[in-house]
Amino acid sequence: MPISPNPDTPWSLKRRLFRQWLFILVLLSIGTYLAASAIAQSVVQKSQDNLLQSIAQVILDSVIQRNQAVEFDLPYSAFDVLGYAAPEQTYYQVRVNNDVIAGYSDLPIPDTENNQSRVATTDLYLGDPVRFIQLSKPLNPTQSETVFVLLGQTRDSYQTTIGNIAILAASGTIIAFAVLAILGFTGVQATLKPLARIQKNLDSRTVEDFTPVTANAPSEINSLITTLNQTLEQHKRLLEQSRSFIAEATHQIKTPIAALSMESELLAKELSGPQRDRAHTLSVRARYTSKLIHQLLTQASLTYRSSEHIQQPTALPALIRSILRTLDTHAEQKGVGFNFVEPEAPSLIACDAIALREALVCLIENAIQFSPPLGDIEISIHQSPTQLDIHICDDGPGFGPDPERLKKAFVTTRDGHEGGGLGLAIAERVAVQHRGWLKLLNRPQGGGECVLSLPV
Repeated sequence: MPISPNPDTPWSLKRRLFRQWLFILVLLSIGTYLAASAIAQSVVQKSQDNLLQSIAQVILDSVIQRNQAVEFDLPYSAFDVLGYAAPEQTYYQVRVNNDVIAGYSDLPIPDTENNQSRVATTDLYLGDPVRFIQLSKPLNPTQSETVFVLLGQTRDSYQTTIGNIAILAASGTIIAFAVLAILGFTGVQATLKPLARIQKNLDSRTVEDFTPVTANAPSEINSLITTLNQTLEQHKRLLEQSRSFIAEATHQIKTPIAALSMESELLAKELSGPQRDRAHTLSVRARYTSKLIHQLLTQASLTYRSSEHIQQPTALPALIRSILRTLDTHAEQKGVGFNFVEPEAPSLIACDAIALREALVCLIENAIQFSPPLGDIEISIHQSPTQLDIHICDDGPGFGPDPERLKKAFVTTRDGHEGGGLGLAIAERVAVQHRGWLKLLNRPQGGGECVLSLPV
């Protein structure tokens, strides 16, 4: 079953890619931030522990026993090193066994089970998290007293450093991913360009243009182009078959209809009374049928000519004079006169002269049909630098309240009877094929006016 787009749920490849890439970017940013925080936490804490251990060792070496007394001289310069490393609060405590001999007596003492000589912990002190390092050594190898040095430092600046490192890492990830996203979207845009060219090519075509689509595209899109060209070729063959059938059928029908029209006219001359009227009606119907078949042939011919894009310089006044000479006999039978107002300057236009002639014939025949006896049909040309208008005015009943409806094939004619034929529809089609338009107007003084506008 062929796949067709659902107009109720349109979606954009670019928007979908953007949402997916944004989701991946958020995950990567969060993951990078957490990973960088953990790594920075470990590195910064190890650095702080090493620094605290070094200073604690200096303090521990400052505790000595002399003459059975414990002497301790605090090395202030060691604390200066801590201050240079980080602007944090520093706390220390020196004790022999459980007796505090210097520093803060209320520091939280870590667990020293298993005779550990180094203990590192993080505890709350005065409401702030503090990193503590405790070192110990025997006061004297011959005695059981042990000297403990507990050194602590707050962690605010270290935490700020950890946060900055994590933010920098996440920012770097975001920037790198954004660059990759831009490159990715640029690649998608370049990939979609052949599709845009194909769309532009198809939009600029007429409905009868089935020439193959060509585009320098990737192999994945080339398969789509191949399928599209195969579809166009199938439609072209179907159209040509339908066109040939219509042309052949109308030609085959036209000959017996012409014979029927001639025989009915001869019969009408030979009969009298009601039979004569019926034969005359048959003759009129036969002529109308012949005219309709001619219009069908014209329609099929226009379909072919529009696909050929035929353009040739044409002198419009000469073309109109030729049409009027052809239709003069028809107009005389109706008692209608022509008034062609020729322009002062020669009106040249690049067009399909045969198609334009058929359109003008349809419009003038329509004016003859609906003009009253002894009426006049006025034809004039008005030209501007960008546009050329052909006006055809008659004294008939006009086009009614909805003139646009009459441009459709086989609608009610403007005098209220069925069988409008294809005349106005053909004229409208020729105008569109020349990038122009057809207007049907009701004249204020009565009658109808057809304006065929073509670009110059």
